[in-house]
Amino acid sequence: MMVKYSGLLEKNEEGVPIRIIGTHIDVSDIKEKEYQLKLSEEKFKFLVSNSKDLICQHEVKGNFTYVSDSSLEILGFSPETIMKKNLLDLIHPKDIKNIKSYYKSVIKNKQNGVITFRVRNIKGKNVWLETATKIIVDSGNKLTGFQTSSRDITDRVRADKEIKTA
Repeated sequence: MMVKYSGLLEKNEEGVPIRIIGTHIDVSDIKEKEYQLKLSEEKFKFLVSNSKDLICQHEVKGNFTYVSDSSLEILGFSPETIMKKNLLDLIHPKDIKNIKSYYKSVIKNKQNGVITFRVRNIKGKNVWLETATKIIVDSGNKLTGFQTSSRDITDRVRADKEIKTA
Protein backbone atom coordinates (compact mmCIF):
# COMPACT_ATOMS: atom_id res chain seq x y z
CA MET A 1 0.00 0.00 0.00
CA MET A 2 1.25 3.48 -0.85
CA VAL A 3 0.12 6.35 1.33
CA LYS A 4 0.36 10.08 0.83
CA TYR A 5 0.52 12.13 4.02
CA SER A 6 -0.20 15.81 4.27
CA GLY A 7 0.00 17.61 7.57
CA LEU A 8 0.01 20.94 9.29
CA LEU A 9 1.85 21.67 12.49
CA GLU A 10 -0.01 24.11 14.75
CA LYS A 11 2.00 26.09 17.29
CA ASN A 12 1.03 28.26 20.25
CA GLU A 13 2.07 31.90 20.68
CA GLU A 14 5.49 30.86 22.03
CA GLY A 15 6.13 28.68 18.96
CA VAL A 16 5.69 25.44 20.82
CA PRO A 17 3.94 22.74 18.81
CA ILE A 18 0.53 21.96 20.26
CA ARG A 19 -1.00 19.67 17.64
CA ILE A 20 -0.65 18.21 14.17
CA ILE A 21 -3.56 18.11 11.79
CA GLY A 22 -3.16 15.78 8.86
CA THR A 23 -4.57 13.33 6.41
CA HIS A 24 -3.50 10.01 5.00
CA ILE A 25 -4.63 9.02 1.53
CA ASP A 26 -4.18 5.62 -0.10
CA VAL A 27 -2.60 6.39 -3.48
CA SER A 28 -1.89 2.79 -4.48
CA ASP A 29 -4.40 2.84 -7.36
CA ILE A 30 -3.06 6.14 -8.67
CA LYS A 31 0.54 4.91 -8.57
CA GLU A 32 -0.43 1.67 -10.34
CA LYS A 33 -2.23 3.60 -13.09
CA GLU A 34 0.78 5.91 -13.50
CA TYR A 35 3.03 2.86 -13.80
CA GLN A 36 0.72 1.22 -16.38
CA LEU A 37 0.58 4.49 -18.37
CA LYS A 38 4.37 4.69 -18.35
CA LEU A 39 4.62 1.10 -19.63
CA SER A 40 2.06 1.83 -22.34
CA GLU A 41 3.95 4.96 -23.46
CA GLU A 42 7.24 3.06 -23.57
CA LYS A 43 5.62 0.30 -25.63
CA PHE A 44 4.14 2.86 -28.04
CA LYS A 45 7.50 4.63 -28.43
CA PHE A 46 9.23 1.30 -29.05
CA LEU A 47 6.71 0.26 -31.71
CA VAL A 48 6.76 3.61 -33.51
CA SER A 49 10.54 4.02 -33.39
CA ASN A 50 11.09 0.50 -34.74
CA SER A 51 8.49 0.71 -37.49
CA LYS A 52 9.65 0.96 -41.09
CA ASP A 53 6.42 2.84 -41.88
CA LEU A 54 6.22 6.61 -41.74
CA ILE A 55 3.73 7.37 -38.98
CA CYS A 56 2.31 10.89 -38.83
CA GLN A 57 -0.47 12.88 -37.28
CA HIS A 58 -1.74 16.09 -38.79
CA GLU A 59 -4.54 18.55 -38.29
CA VAL A 60 -7.49 18.80 -40.68
CA LYS A 61 -5.73 21.72 -42.41
CA GLY A 62 -2.65 19.53 -43.00
CA ASN A 63 -0.24 20.90 -40.40
CA PHE A 64 1.78 18.08 -38.88
CA THR A 65 1.58 17.44 -35.14
CA TYR A 66 3.69 14.25 -35.09
CA VAL A 67 6.18 12.65 -37.49
CA SER A 68 8.06 9.42 -36.75
CA ASP A 69 11.82 9.04 -37.08
CA SER A 70 11.39 6.84 -40.16
CA SER A 71 10.86 10.06 -42.18
CA LEU A 72 14.62 10.31 -42.34
CA GLU A 73 14.99 6.87 -43.91
CA ILE A 74 12.01 7.12 -46.28
CA LEU A 75 12.21 10.76 -47.38
CA GLY A 76 15.56 12.02 -46.15
CA PHE A 77 13.85 14.72 -44.05
CA SER A 78 14.09 14.82 -40.27
CA PRO A 79 10.82 14.75 -38.33
CA GLU A 80 11.52 18.33 -37.22
CA THR A 81 11.79 19.50 -40.83
CA ILE A 82 8.52 17.86 -41.82
CA MET A 83 6.78 19.25 -38.73
CA LYS A 84 7.37 22.74 -40.16
CA LYS A 85 5.59 21.81 -43.40
CA ASN A 86 2.02 21.30 -44.46
CA LEU A 87 0.98 17.94 -45.88
CA LEU A 88 0.43 19.46 -49.32
CA ASP A 89 4.01 20.82 -49.37
CA LEU A 90 5.26 17.24 -49.69
CA ILE A 91 2.81 15.94 -52.29
CA HIS A 92 3.81 15.71 -55.96
CA PRO A 93 1.96 18.53 -57.80
CA LYS A 94 0.13 16.04 -60.07
CA ASP A 95 -1.28 14.21 -57.02
CA ILE A 96 -2.55 17.21 -55.01
CA LYS A 97 -6.02 17.21 -56.58
CA ASN A 98 -6.39 13.47 -55.85
CA ILE A 99 -5.21 13.92 -52.24
CA LYS A 100 -7.65 16.78 -51.63
CA SER A 101 -10.51 14.69 -53.03
CA TYR A 102 -9.47 11.72 -50.90
CA TYR A 103 -9.43 13.71 -47.67
CA LYS A 104 -12.78 15.36 -48.50
CA SER A 105 -14.24 11.86 -48.88
CA VAL A 106 -12.67 10.65 -45.62
CA ILE A 107 -14.10 13.69 -43.80
CA LYS A 108 -17.53 13.44 -45.42
CA ASN A 109 -17.93 9.72 -44.76
CA LYS A 110 -16.00 9.76 -41.45
CA GLN A 111 -14.38 6.57 -42.67
CA ASN A 112 -10.75 5.50 -42.68
CA GLY A 113 -9.11 4.82 -46.02
CA VAL A 114 -6.01 3.97 -48.05
CA ILE A 115 -4.46 6.00 -50.88
CA THR A 116 -1.38 5.79 -53.10
CA PHE A 117 0.47 8.95 -54.14
CA ARG A 118 3.88 10.48 -54.77
CA VAL A 119 5.95 12.74 -52.55
CA ARG A 120 9.30 14.36 -53.25
CA ASN A 121 12.19 13.23 -51.10
CA ILE A 122 15.03 15.49 -49.96
CA LYS A 123 16.84 14.89 -53.28
CA GLY A 124 13.75 15.90 -55.28
CA LYS A 125 13.04 12.36 -56.46
CA ASN A 126 9.58 10.79 -56.38
CA VAL A 127 8.76 8.32 -53.65
CA TRP A 128 5.51 6.39 -54.00
CA LEU A 129 3.67 5.97 -50.70
CA GLU A 130 0.72 3.79 -49.80
CA THR A 131 -0.94 5.55 -46.89
CA ALA A 132 -3.57 4.25 -44.49
CA THR A 133 -5.51 7.09 -42.89
CA LYS A 134 -7.38 6.98 -39.59
CA ILE A 135 -9.54 9.87 -38.44
CA ILE A 136 -8.93 11.42 -35.01
CA VAL A 137 -11.89 12.79 -33.07
CA ASP A 138 -12.15 14.60 -29.75
CA SER A 139 -14.34 13.61 -26.80
CA GLY A 140 -17.32 15.31 -28.49
CA ASN A 141 -16.77 13.18 -31.62
CA LYS A 142 -15.57 16.25 -33.58
CA LEU A 143 -12.92 15.59 -36.21
CA THR A 144 -9.59 17.08 -35.09
CA GLY A 145 -7.12 15.46 -37.47
CA PHE A 146 -5.71 12.33 -38.99
CA GLN A 147 -3.20 9.63 -38.18
CA THR A 148 -1.43 8.11 -41.14
CA SER A 149 0.84 5.15 -41.67
CA SER A 150 2.73 5.32 -44.97
CA ARG A 151 4.79 2.63 -46.64
CA ASP A 152 7.32 3.22 -49.43
CA ILE A 153 6.04 1.23 -52.42
CA THR A 154 8.30 2.81 -55.06
CA ASP A 155 9.89 -0.53 -56.02
CA ARG A 156 6.46 -2.16 -56.39
CA VAL A 157 5.20 0.68 -58.62
CA ARG A 158 8.32 0.43 -60.81
CA ALA A 159 7.95 -3.36 -61.10
CA ASP A 160 4.28 -2.97 -62.09
CA LYS A 161 5.25 -0.47 -64.81
CA GLU A 162 7.95 -2.80 -66.11
CA ILE A 163 5.47 -5.68 -66.33
CA LYS A 164 2.97 -3.50 -68.22
CA THR A 165 5.58 -2.33 -70.74
CA ALA A 166 7.05 -5.80 -71.27
